Amino acid sequence: MYVTSVESLTVQRGNVRLHVNLHGEGPTALLLHGWPDTSALWDDVVPELVGVCFRVAVPDLRGCGRSDKPSDLASYKMHHLIGDVASIVAALGDEKVTLVGHDWGANLAWAVAAYRPELVERLCVVSVGHPRRSVRPASPNRSRAGTPCSSASRAWVRRFLGRTTTK
Repeated sequence: MYVTSVESLTVQRGNVRLHVNLHGEGPTALLLHGWPDTSALWDDVVPELVGVCFRVAVPDLRGCGRSDKPSDLASYKMHHLIGDVASIVAALGDEKVTLVGHDWGANLAWAVAAYRPELVERLCVVSVGHPRRSVRPASPNRSRAGTPCSSASRAWVRRFLGRTTTK
């Protein structure tokens, strides 16, 4: 299934512009990519989520892709990134979203769920465990799950999000 971008949205937060692509209709799934990726990371996942009746919002996070890239490092502190996500949710007109994060986007998703829980209907973190887990060494026998673009991972995400019916 191939889905073209339905809409492109620019969200202004202070002096930073954030680029967001929107696809499909239904409750919103907001997909946060890792670093130094862009929204293109999710290109193979978007059609799957649209196919099970989600509106999918895929931003280029601050410093990546078509979004602004502030030069000062302080602009990338977590509270600014959490504010970016809150601004995107507000611009979408949603009270809550299903928040999906991969890599650095997973860390951001955990932070949004912790500090702005009123914005999160569901949280799905791909390829990164809970932040408390990162303080302990990983098991050498830990399974390496597929990337978010693998078919096994896409199927798992669909089941986890509880969207198994198609339009």
